[in-house]
Amino acid sequence: MGYQYPPLPNGEGAKYIRLVSLLSGRGNLRLRFQSKATCLDYDTVEPFEALSYVWGHNEDKLEVEIINRDESKELIDEQQERRRISITPNLAVALQHLRYQDEPRTLWIDAICINQNDLSEKSHQVAFMGEVYKHASRVIVWLGPEADNSDRALEVLNEIGSQVTVDWDSFTMSPTPGARDATLGLGYEPFPNYFTTHDAEAVEALWARPWFERVWVRQEIALARSAIFQAGYKSIDRVMMQNATHCFYHKTTTEKLAADGTKNGDTVTRNGGESPVRVPAPLSRLSGEERCWLVNAMCHPLLRFFPVWLHYYAEGMRCGDPRDRVYGLLSLLRGLDNDKSEFVPDYRAPVVDCYRDLVLRHITAERSLNILASCSLSYKTLETSRDLQKPTGRLPGLPSWVPAQGPWLYIRLENG
Repeated sequence: MGYQYPPLPNGEGAKYIRLVSLLSGRGNLRLRFQSKATCLDYDTVEPFEALSYVWGHNEDKLEVEIINRDESKELIDEQQERRRISITPNLAVALQHLRYQDEPRTLWIDAICINQNDLSEKSHQVAFMGEVYKHASRVIVWLGPEADNSDRALEVLNEIGSQVTVDWDSFTMSPTPGARDATLGLGYEPFPNYFTTHDAEAVEALWARPWFERVWVRQEIALARSAIFQAGYKSIDRVMMQNATHCFYHKTTTEKLAADGTKNGDTVTRNGGESPVRVPAPLSRLSGEERCWLVNAMCHPLLRFFPVWLHYYAEGMRCGDPRDRVYGLLSLLRGLDNDKSEFVPDYRAPVVDCYRDLVLRHITAERSLNILASCSLSYKTLETSRDLQKPTGRLPGLPSWVPAQGPWLYIRLENG
Protein backbone atom coordinates (compact mmCIF):
# COMPACT_ATOMS: atom_id res chain seq x y z
CA MET A 1 0.00 0.00 0.00
CA GLY A 2 1.48 3.32 -1.07
CA TYR A 3 1.37 6.78 0.42
CA GLN A 4 -2.07 8.00 1.50
CA TYR A 5 -2.50 11.74 0.95
CA PRO A 6 -4.11 13.54 3.90
CA PRO A 7 -7.09 15.59 2.63
CA LEU A 8 -6.39 19.27 2.09
CA PRO A 9 -8.36 21.73 4.27
CA ASN A 10 -11.43 23.21 2.63
CA GLY A 11 -11.72 26.61 4.26
CA GLU A 12 -14.23 28.94 2.63
CA GLY A 13 -12.41 31.09 0.11
CA ALA A 14 -9.03 29.72 1.20
CA LYS A 15 -6.73 28.00 -1.26
CA TYR A 16 -4.63 25.26 0.26
CA ILE A 17 -1.74 23.49 -1.39
CA ARG A 18 0.92 21.03 -0.31
CA LEU A 19 4.58 21.97 -0.18
CA VAL A 20 7.39 19.48 0.17
CA SER A 21 10.86 19.83 1.62
CA LEU A 22 13.31 17.85 -0.47
CA LEU A 23 15.60 16.46 2.21
CA SER A 24 19.35 16.69 1.77
CA GLY A 25 21.27 13.84 0.21
CA ARG A 26 23.92 12.84 -2.28
CA GLY A 27 24.17 10.81 -5.44
CA ASN A 28 21.64 8.03 -5.94
CA LEU A 29 20.35 7.90 -2.36
CA ARG A 30 16.57 7.57 -2.21
CA LEU A 31 14.73 10.85 -2.59
CA ARG A 32 12.91 11.76 0.63
CA PHE A 33 10.42 14.54 1.32
CA GLN A 34 8.53 16.11 4.15
CA SER A 35 5.04 17.26 3.19
CA LYS A 36 2.92 20.04 4.67
CA ALA A 37 -0.39 21.67 3.75
CA THR A 38 -0.30 25.45 3.62
CA CYS A 39 -2.64 28.27 2.67
CA LEU A 40 -1.69 30.01 -0.57
CA ASP A 41 -1.50 33.52 0.80
CA TYR A 42 1.21 36.13 0.24
CA ASP A 43 1.27 37.03 3.94
CA THR A 44 1.51 33.54 5.41
CA VAL A 45 2.92 31.09 2.88
CA GLU A 46 6.56 30.20 3.41
CA PRO A 47 9.01 30.87 0.56
CA PHE A 48 9.08 28.04 -1.96
CA GLU A 49 10.30 27.28 -5.47
CA ALA A 50 7.98 25.80 -8.09
CA LEU A 51 9.29 23.24 -10.56
CA SER A 52 8.44 23.44 -14.26
CA TYR A 53 9.42 20.27 -16.11
CA VAL A 54 8.32 17.53 -18.49
CA TRP A 55 6.83 14.45 -16.85
CA GLY A 56 8.22 12.11 -19.49
CA HIS A 57 7.31 8.46 -19.97
CA ASN A 58 5.73 6.37 -17.22
CA GLU A 59 7.91 3.30 -17.62
CA ASP A 60 10.53 2.37 -15.00
CA LYS A 61 9.16 4.67 -12.32
CA LEU A 62 11.18 5.27 -9.18
CA GLU A 63 9.89 5.27 -5.61
CA VAL A 64 10.32 8.27 -3.33
CA GLU A 65 9.42 8.55 0.33
CA ILE A 66 7.06 11.17 1.77
CA ILE A 67 6.83 12.05 5.46
CA ASN A 68 4.17 14.29 6.98
CA ARG A 69 5.97 16.99 8.94
CA ASP A 70 4.01 16.51 12.16
CA GLU A 71 4.65 12.77 12.51
CA SER A 72 7.02 11.17 15.01
CA LYS A 73 10.10 9.21 13.99
CA GLU A 74 8.64 6.05 15.54
CA LEU A 75 5.49 6.27 13.43
CA ILE A 76 7.55 6.98 10.34
CA ASP A 77 9.67 3.87 10.90
CA GLU A 78 6.60 1.69 11.49
CA GLN A 79 4.83 2.79 8.33
CA GLN A 80 7.80 3.14 5.98
CA GLU A 81 6.27 1.06 3.19
CA ARG A 82 3.14 3.20 3.23
CA ARG A 83 5.08 6.39 2.62
CA ARG A 84 6.18 5.77 -0.94
CA ILE A 85 4.89 7.06 -4.24
CA SER A 86 6.27 6.52 -7.72
CA ILE A 87 7.56 9.31 -9.95
CA THR A 88 8.77 9.34 -13.53
CA PRO A 89 12.47 8.97 -14.34
CA ASN A 90 12.53 12.54 -15.72
CA LEU A 91 11.37 13.96 -12.42
CA ALA A 92 13.74 11.76 -10.44
CA VAL A 93 16.73 13.00 -12.44
CA ALA A 94 15.63 16.60 -11.96
CA LEU A 95 15.32 16.19 -8.19
CA GLN A 96 18.70 14.49 -7.92
CA HIS A 97 20.22 17.57 -9.56
CA LEU A 98 18.20 20.01 -7.45
CA ARG A 99 18.73 18.31 -4.08
CA TYR A 100 21.06 20.12 -1.71
CA GLN A 101 23.75 18.13 0.05
CA ASP A 102 23.44 19.78 3.45
CA GLU A 103 19.99 21.35 3.83
CA PRO A 104 16.38 20.81 2.72
CA ARG A 105 14.87 22.64 -0.23
CA THR A 106 11.19 23.69 -0.18
CA LEU A 107 9.46 22.97 -3.48
CA TRP A 108 6.09 22.72 -5.15
CA ILE A 109 6.00 19.83 -7.64
CA ASP A 110 2.69 18.99 -9.29
CA ALA A 111 3.27 15.23 -9.51
CA ILE A 112 3.98 15.02 -5.77
CA CYS A 113 2.02 17.89 -4.22
CA ILE A 114 -1.26 17.01 -5.97
CA ASN A 115 -2.90 13.64 -5.41
CA GLN A 116 -2.98 12.51 -9.03
CA ASN A 117 -5.36 9.66 -8.21
CA ASP A 118 -8.03 11.99 -6.82
CA LEU A 119 -9.72 13.66 -9.81
CA SER A 120 -11.73 15.95 -7.55
CA GLU A 121 -8.61 17.27 -5.82
CA LYS A 122 -6.74 17.45 -9.12
CA SER A 123 -9.48 19.57 -10.72
CA HIS A 124 -9.62 21.85 -7.68
CA GLN A 125 -5.85 22.35 -7.58
CA VAL A 126 -5.50 22.91 -11.33
CA ALA A 127 -8.06 25.73 -11.08
CA PHE A 128 -5.56 27.94 -9.26
CA MET A 129 -2.29 26.43 -10.41
CA GLY A 130 -1.40 29.74 -12.03
CA GLU A 131 -1.48 31.35 -8.59
CA VAL A 132 1.00 28.77 -7.34
CA TYR A 133 3.53 29.95 -9.91
CA LYS A 134 2.74 33.58 -9.12
CA HIS A 135 3.33 33.01 -5.40
CA ALA A 136 6.56 31.04 -5.85
CA SER A 137 9.68 32.95 -4.92
CA ARG A 138 11.25 31.41 -8.01
CA VAL A 139 10.32 28.99 -10.77
CA ILE A 140 12.92 26.42 -11.77
CA VAL A 141 12.62 25.39 -15.40
CA TRP A 142 14.20 21.96 -15.67
CA LEU A 143 15.32 21.29 -19.24
CA GLY A 144 17.03 17.98 -18.51
CA PRO A 145 20.51 16.70 -17.71
CA GLU A 146 23.66 18.02 -19.37
CA ALA A 147 23.80 16.76 -22.96
CA ASP A 148 24.57 17.93 -26.49
CA ASN A 149 26.93 20.63 -25.23
CA SER A 150 24.17 22.26 -23.19
CA ASP A 151 26.70 23.93 -20.88
CA ARG A 152 28.05 25.85 -23.86
CA ALA A 153 24.54 26.67 -25.07
CA LEU A 154 23.72 28.32 -21.75
CA GLU A 155 27.02 30.21 -21.85
CA VAL A 156 26.22 31.53 -25.34
CA LEU A 157 22.70 32.55 -24.37
CA ASN A 158 23.94 34.25 -21.22
CA GLU A 159 26.66 36.10 -23.16
CA ILE A 160 24.13 37.35 -25.69
CA GLY A 161 21.43 38.13 -23.14
CA SER A 162 23.73 40.19 -20.96
CA GLN A 163 24.54 42.52 -23.88
CA VAL A 164 20.98 43.09 -25.12
CA THR A 165 18.13 45.13 -23.66
CA VAL A 166 14.58 44.47 -24.89
CA ASP A 167 11.65 46.89 -24.79
CA TRP A 168 8.75 44.46 -24.62
CA ASP A 169 6.14 47.15 -25.24
CA SER A 170 7.58 48.00 -28.65
CA PHE A 171 9.16 44.57 -29.19
CA THR A 172 12.50 46.19 -30.03
CA MET A 173 16.00 45.67 -28.71
CA SER A 174 19.10 47.76 -28.20
CA PRO A 175 22.63 47.24 -26.85
CA THR A 176 23.00 47.15 -23.08
CA PRO A 177 24.98 50.17 -21.82
CA GLY A 178 28.61 49.12 -21.73
CA ALA A 179 28.01 46.04 -23.91
CA ARG A 180 31.21 44.43 -25.14
CA ASP A 181 29.67 44.07 -28.61
CA ALA A 182 27.00 46.66 -29.38
CA THR A 183 26.09 44.96 -32.68
CA LEU A 184 24.30 42.20 -30.76
CA GLY A 185 21.60 44.69 -29.83
CA LEU A 186 21.10 45.85 -33.42
CA GLY A 187 18.61 43.65 -35.22
CA TYR A 188 19.89 44.49 -38.70
CA GLU A 189 23.46 43.41 -37.88
CA PRO A 190 24.45 39.73 -38.38
CA PHE A 191 25.79 37.57 -35.60
CA PRO A 192 29.48 38.24 -34.94
CA ASN A 193 32.17 35.80 -36.01
CA TYR A 194 33.04 34.58 -32.56
CA PHE A 195 29.81 32.58 -32.35
CA THR A 196 30.75 29.37 -34.13
CA THR A 197 28.87 26.56 -35.81
CA HIS A 198 29.28 24.49 -32.64
CA ASP A 199 27.70 27.30 -30.63
CA ALA A 200 24.74 27.41 -33.00
CA GLU A 201 24.32 23.64 -32.81
CA ALA A 202 24.41 23.72 -29.02
CA VAL A 203 21.65 26.36 -28.87
CA GLU A 204 19.67 24.45 -31.48
CA ALA A 205 19.84 21.26 -29.42
CA LEU A 206 18.81 23.06 -26.24
CA TRP A 207 15.75 24.60 -27.90
CA ALA A 208 14.79 21.20 -29.30
CA ARG A 209 14.28 19.80 -25.80
CA PRO A 210 10.78 18.57 -24.91
CA TRP A 211 10.12 21.29 -22.32
CA PHE A 212 9.61 23.85 -25.09
CA GLU A 213 6.78 21.73 -26.55
CA ARG A 214 4.69 21.22 -23.42
CA VAL A 215 1.34 22.95 -22.89
CA TRP A 216 1.60 23.64 -19.17
CA VAL A 217 4.93 25.44 -19.28
CA ARG A 218 3.36 28.45 -21.02
CA GLN A 219 1.71 29.68 -17.85
CA GLU A 220 4.41 28.35 -15.55
CA ILE A 221 7.07 30.62 -17.00
CA ALA A 222 4.84 33.56 -17.95
CA LEU A 223 3.42 33.99 -14.44
CA ALA A 224 6.67 33.55 -12.52
CA ARG A 225 8.02 36.48 -10.52
CA SER A 226 11.53 35.10 -10.96
CA ALA A 227 12.79 32.10 -12.90
CA ILE A 228 15.86 30.22 -14.06
CA PHE A 229 16.38 27.70 -16.86
CA GLN A 230 18.54 24.79 -15.76
CA ALA A 231 20.17 21.95 -17.73
CA GLY A 232 22.37 19.67 -15.67
CA TYR A 233 24.02 21.80 -13.02
CA LYS A 234 24.22 24.93 -15.18
CA SER A 235 21.50 27.58 -15.29
CA ILE A 236 20.60 30.93 -16.80
CA ASP A 237 18.34 33.65 -15.43
CA ARG A 238 15.04 34.15 -17.24
CA VAL A 239 15.85 37.75 -18.15
CA MET A 240 19.04 36.63 -19.90
CA MET A 241 17.10 33.90 -21.72
CA GLN A 242 14.41 36.41 -22.74
CA ASN A 243 16.95 38.83 -24.15
CA ALA A 244 18.93 36.14 -25.97
CA THR A 245 15.93 34.45 -27.58
CA HIS A 246 14.62 37.82 -28.72
CA CYS A 247 18.02 38.55 -30.27
CA PHE A 248 18.03 35.19 -32.08
CA TYR A 249 14.51 35.77 -33.31
CA HIS A 250 15.37 39.12 -34.85
CA LYS A 251 18.70 38.13 -36.34
CA THR A 252 17.83 34.77 -37.90
CA THR A 253 14.52 35.13 -39.71
CA THR A 254 13.70 33.37 -42.93
CA GLU A 255 13.56 36.70 -44.78
CA LYS A 256 17.07 37.67 -43.72
CA LEU A 257 18.42 34.24 -44.63
CA ALA A 258 16.69 34.35 -48.00
CA ALA A 259 18.27 37.74 -48.68
CA ASP A 260 21.65 36.20 -47.89
CA GLY A 261 20.96 33.32 -50.28
CA THR A 262 21.19 30.66 -47.59
CA LYS A 263 19.13 27.52 -47.24
CA ASN A 264 18.37 25.05 -44.49
CA GLY A 265 21.43 24.40 -42.40
CA ASP A 266 23.67 26.35 -44.79
CA THR A 267 27.02 27.66 -43.70
CA VAL A 268 27.16 31.43 -43.91
CA THR A 269 30.32 33.49 -43.87
CA ARG A 270 30.74 36.90 -42.32
CA ASN A 271 33.32 39.61 -42.80
CA GLY A 272 34.99 38.45 -45.96
CA GLY A 273 34.54 34.73 -45.45
CA GLU A 274 36.16 34.38 -42.05
CA SER A 275 34.81 32.01 -39.38
CA PRO A 276 31.95 30.23 -41.15
CA VAL A 277 28.89 29.97 -38.93
CA ARG A 278 26.10 27.52 -39.68
CA VAL A 279 22.75 29.09 -38.92
CA PRO A 280 20.84 26.77 -36.53
CA ALA A 281 18.48 24.62 -38.56
CA PRO A 282 15.45 25.35 -36.34
CA LEU A 283 16.03 29.02 -37.11
CA SER A 284 16.43 28.62 -40.86
CA ARG A 285 13.64 26.18 -41.76
CA LEU A 286 10.09 27.49 -41.78
CA SER A 287 9.02 25.13 -39.00
CA GLY A 288 12.22 25.96 -37.20
CA GLU A 289 11.60 29.67 -37.53
CA GLU A 290 8.24 29.06 -35.91
CA ARG A 291 10.04 27.23 -33.13
CA CYS A 292 12.29 30.23 -32.62
CA TRP A 293 9.19 32.44 -32.59
CA LEU A 294 7.58 30.09 -30.08
CA VAL A 295 10.60 30.10 -27.77
CA ASN A 296 10.69 33.88 -28.00
CA ALA A 297 6.96 34.09 -27.28
CA MET A 298 7.21 31.77 -24.30
CA CYS A 299 9.84 33.99 -22.75
CA HIS A 300 7.75 37.12 -23.31
CA PRO A 301 7.03 38.69 -19.90
CA LEU A 302 3.64 40.02 -21.06
CA LEU A 303 2.33 36.77 -22.55
CA ARG A 304 -1.48 36.85 -22.68
CA PHE A 305 -3.94 35.84 -25.37
CA PHE A 306 -7.64 35.50 -26.04
CA PRO A 307 -9.60 32.23 -26.40
CA VAL A 308 -10.26 33.14 -30.03
CA TRP A 309 -6.56 32.46 -30.70
CA LEU A 310 -6.44 29.18 -28.82
CA HIS A 311 -6.96 26.99 -31.86
CA TYR A 312 -4.33 28.39 -34.23
CA TYR A 313 -1.41 26.37 -35.42
CA ALA A 314 1.87 26.34 -33.58
CA GLU A 315 4.53 23.72 -33.45
CA GLY A 316 4.75 21.43 -30.46
CA MET A 317 1.94 21.79 -27.94
CA ARG A 318 1.99 18.48 -26.10
CA CYS A 319 0.21 17.15 -23.04
CA GLY A 320 -1.04 13.91 -21.55
CA ASP A 321 -4.73 14.87 -21.39
CA PRO A 322 -6.55 16.76 -24.19
CA ARG A 323 -8.39 18.86 -21.57
CA ASP A 324 -5.04 20.37 -20.67
CA ARG A 325 -5.03 22.28 -23.96
CA VAL A 326 -7.54 24.51 -22.18
CA TYR A 327 -6.79 23.98 -18.49
CA GLY A 328 -3.05 24.38 -19.02
CA LEU A 329 -3.58 27.86 -20.46
CA LEU A 330 -6.43 29.16 -18.30
CA SER A 331 -4.25 31.54 -16.32
CA LEU A 332 -3.10 33.22 -19.55
CA LEU A 333 -6.50 33.60 -21.17
CA ARG A 334 -7.89 37.10 -21.45
CA GLY A 335 -11.48 38.07 -22.09
CA LEU A 336 -13.07 35.88 -19.41
CA ASP A 337 -12.58 38.39 -16.59
CA ASN A 338 -16.15 39.67 -16.74
CA ASP A 339 -17.67 36.21 -16.50
CA LYS A 340 -18.98 35.99 -12.95
CA SER A 341 -18.96 32.21 -12.90
CA GLU A 342 -15.51 30.65 -12.77
CA PHE A 343 -14.32 28.27 -15.44
CA VAL A 344 -13.54 25.37 -13.13
CA PRO A 345 -11.42 22.50 -14.49
CA ASP A 346 -13.16 19.14 -14.35
CA TYR A 347 -11.18 16.09 -15.44
CA ARG A 348 -14.28 13.93 -15.09
CA ALA A 349 -16.15 15.87 -17.78
CA PRO A 350 -15.97 14.84 -21.47
CA VAL A 351 -13.37 16.63 -23.57
CA VAL A 352 -16.08 18.01 -25.86
CA ASP A 353 -17.75 19.74 -22.90
CA CYS A 354 -14.46 21.39 -21.94
CA TYR A 355 -14.03 23.07 -25.34
CA ARG A 356 -17.71 23.93 -25.73
CA ASP A 357 -17.93 25.57 -22.30
CA LEU A 358 -14.85 27.69 -22.97
CA VAL A 359 -16.36 29.04 -26.19
CA LEU A 360 -19.72 29.77 -24.56
CA ARG A 361 -18.08 31.62 -21.70
CA HIS A 362 -15.95 33.63 -24.11
CA ILE A 363 -18.99 34.61 -26.18
CA THR A 364 -20.85 35.63 -23.02
CA ALA A 365 -17.95 37.63 -21.60
CA GLU A 366 -17.10 39.42 -24.86
CA ARG A 367 -20.69 39.71 -26.13
CA SER A 368 -19.30 38.88 -29.52
CA LEU A 369 -19.45 36.01 -32.01
CA ASN A 370 -16.02 36.77 -33.50
CA ILE A 371 -14.71 33.44 -32.27
CA LEU A 372 -16.98 31.70 -34.81
CA ALA A 373 -14.74 33.01 -37.59
CA SER A 374 -12.13 30.59 -36.28
CA CYS A 375 -14.27 27.51 -36.96
CA SER A 376 -13.63 25.19 -39.88
CA LEU A 377 -15.40 21.94 -40.61
CA SER A 378 -12.32 20.64 -42.39
CA TYR A 379 -9.85 21.60 -39.67
CA LYS A 380 -7.88 18.58 -38.49
CA THR A 381 -7.77 18.58 -34.76
CA LEU A 382 -7.66 17.41 -31.33
CA GLU A 383 -8.44 13.77 -30.86
CA THR A 384 -5.03 12.42 -30.01
CA SER A 385 -3.45 9.15 -30.87
CA ARG A 386 -2.07 6.74 -28.31
CA ASP A 387 1.21 8.56 -28.00
CA LEU A 388 -0.83 11.64 -26.96
CA GLN A 389 1.19 13.81 -29.29
CA LYS A 390 -0.17 13.81 -32.82
CA PRO A 391 -3.64 14.71 -34.11
CA THR A 392 -5.72 11.99 -35.76
CA GLY A 393 -8.86 13.91 -36.77
CA ARG A 394 -11.69 16.13 -35.50
CA LEU A 395 -12.93 15.19 -32.04
CA PRO A 396 -16.20 13.22 -32.35
CA GLY A 397 -19.19 15.14 -31.04
CA LEU A 398 -17.52 18.55 -31.18
CA PRO A 399 -20.09 21.13 -32.38
CA SER A 400 -19.22 22.81 -35.68
CA TRP A 401 -19.35 26.22 -33.97
CA VAL A 402 -16.57 25.26 -31.55
CA PRO A 403 -13.01 25.82 -32.83
CA ALA A 404 -11.09 22.61 -32.33
CA GLN A 405 -8.45 23.21 -29.70
CA GLY A 406 -5.93 21.05 -31.45
CA PRO A 407 -2.40 20.02 -30.52
CA TRP A 408 -0.89 22.77 -32.64
CA LEU A 409 -1.85 26.34 -31.86
CA TYR A 410 -0.44 29.80 -32.15
CA ILE A 411 -0.22 32.08 -29.17
CA ARG A 412 -0.99 35.70 -29.88
CA LEU A 413 0.83 38.19 -27.73
CA GLU A 414 -1.28 40.93 -26.21
CA ASN A 415 0.51 43.61 -24.23
CA GLY A 416 -0.89 44.79 -20.93
